[in-house]
Amino acid sequence: NTNSKCYSWNKEKQKWQVMLQIDGKLKFFGHFVNKEDAAARALELKLIHYESFRVRYEYNLANGIC
Repeated sequence: NTNSKCYSWNKEKQKWQVMLQIDGKLKFFGHFVNKEDAAARALELKLIHYESFRVRYEYNLANGIC
């Protein structure tokens, strides 16, 4: 789901984790101490792997929509 934030708190590890579904498979992209770092990595990966998200994100950026 391109609307998902793609990061969440891992209670067991006490860290933020980034996971995306790519080609129907859930892929893990690491643990992060800071929520901001996890969010930045998730955004970077969504721009790479989710074409529809990238197009919408670039349109919103170009038109000043936050």
